[in-house]
Amino acid sequence: ENCRNVYEKKVYELIRLEEDYNFMFNDTCSGIDYDLRWQDWFSNGNIAISGFNIDNYINLLEISDVSINADTYIYDFGDGNTSIEPNPTHTYAADGEYFIQQTISNECFTSVFTDTVFFTNTSIEGNEKLNTKIYPNPVTNKLVIDNPNNEEILIKIKNINGKIINQVNTNITETLNFSDYKKGTYFISIKNDGSEITKKIIKI
Repeated sequence: ENCRNVYEKKVYELIRLEEDYNFMFNDTCSGIDYDLRWQDWFSNGNIAISGFNIDNYINLLEISDVSINADTYIYDFGDGNTSIEPNPTHTYAADGEYFIQQTISNECFTSVFTDTVFFTNTSIEGNEKLNTKIYPNPVTNKLVIDNPNNEEILIKIKNINGKIINQVNTNITETLNFSDYKKGTYFISIKNDGSEITKKIIKI
């Protein structure tokens, strides 16, 4: 509790701003003195930052963990089932929209990230996975969503807190303008009638 009260407000809130700066700070949990850019804190500090990518097909959900400084994991799949694995898979029994929550913790911090998936036709065979490509990643200005089959897709861009900051319906290859976004981590989800994918995007 002492760690959280002493410096979570000072450092964690600053990191959420996703600005480019240096700071010096003593980590009272580890006893380490830091002089880091905020990006370097992610790999050298102990503040927990939750996050995951998802791939889903028909009724199967695959989660890829992208969190930082996690010692323990709890996933809630939104249908009464949970997992403590870092990269779990889960099969849904019925169509519907499901709210997925990841809670990670370490000695001093807890962080929560949420996302949603929508399944249709879970009992029908023959749905094909999304045939899309996302590049470049990391991105500076323009992010391309390659849609070679001209599928009807819904594209959503979310910030690190899971808030939707842009969404586009399209059936062509789409170029998204990232030039006005702050440097940091974003998540992009692409959805058609039967599948949905979510990928982590780094803006530099």
